Amino acid sequence: MLRNKSHNTNETLLEENTVSLVIKAPKLDFTEIEKELNLKATRILLNGESVFEEFELNDEDAWVYELPIDTNLPLIKHLEEITNIIDLHKNYFQAVVIKYKLSIQCTYQLNLPIGIFAIPSHILNMFSIYNMNLEVMVVSHYSSKDVDIIEKEF
Repeated sequence: MLRNKSHNTNETLLEENTVSLVIKAPKLDFTEIEKELNLKATRILLNGESVFEEFELNDEDAWVYELPIDTNLPLIKHLEEITNIIDLHKNYFQAVVIKYKLSIQCTYQLNLPIGIFAIPSHILNMFSIYNMNLEVMVVSHYSSKDVDIIEKEF
């Protein structure tokens, strides 16, 4: 639970998280990926497309699978779930690590000025085995200026 100590309340504050598995290459066989992983892409981006108008165009195809779990769960729960998927399909990831770029993309949103999270080494080790980049986007929706100390209980 997140607490605002300066106001001496136990008000639960916002923390929303998402985690996605992303596979990129100049030319992807999306059908093959979905067949091998038994997962349907949340989003497919083709070379030359952009996620948002403000972003640069993709220079590769991208297959994106966002975990369909509660966004209010801690980020670590999301990462544990994605490592379960990776472990279940480890033979596939071992085979494609040479031809595809693999990454885990996380979004960590909160309504505090700062947030802290730790990623256990066993999760980082799994990403390393398959040469997966870990990309974390932190978004703070904090707007108040009168909070002295914010504490996060783990």
